[in-house]
Amino acid sequence: MYYGLAYAKTGDAVKAEMLFKRINKRYSNYEERLVLAQFLIDNDKKKDAVSLLEELMEEGAYLTKPNQRKYKTTFNAIAKLQKGLR
Repeated sequence: MYYGLAYAKTGDAVKAEMLFKRINKRYSNYEERLVLAQFLIDNDKKKDAVSLLEELMEEGAYLTKPNQRKYKTTFNAIAKLQKGLR
């Protein structure tokens, strides 16, 4: 993820997106996937970001109670970002 952020800062969005997409695994990497969604928004790929955010919210519905507590802040940020795109 940090390499992706570094490429994004230097303006190489193609390599950054490639690296970010490597961490886009279902039911894991929630915080990193939130960063990916923000990256997609920043790079005018709103449709992809909306799709990713919807996927994340669907996955959040199936989290166990301990994981709900663990990722509460992340999922609140996901919901806020999703709401801002509507």
